[in-house]
Amino acid sequence: MLFRLSILFRLSILFRLYCFLNIFALIGLLLFVALLQPQLLIEAFNPVTTNIPLIGLSLALLNNLKQSSQS
Repeated sequence: MLFRLSILFRLSILFRLYCFLNIFALIGLLLFVALLQPQLLIEAFNPVTTNIPLIGLSLALLNNLKQSSQS
């Protein structure tokens, strides 16, 4: 039983790390596009309309993980 809990705890930490890396990568990609090709920001399906919702979903997932670990 203790072994299973330790594995779940490690997976939880890795999953949070992946979420944070995902958020930082999406912000970095958005900044690179803004610096290198700002004309893409006004076109359809631009990085703003794709990256911002994914960042929001990642934050919601982190919040859900935090709430589930507290209970």
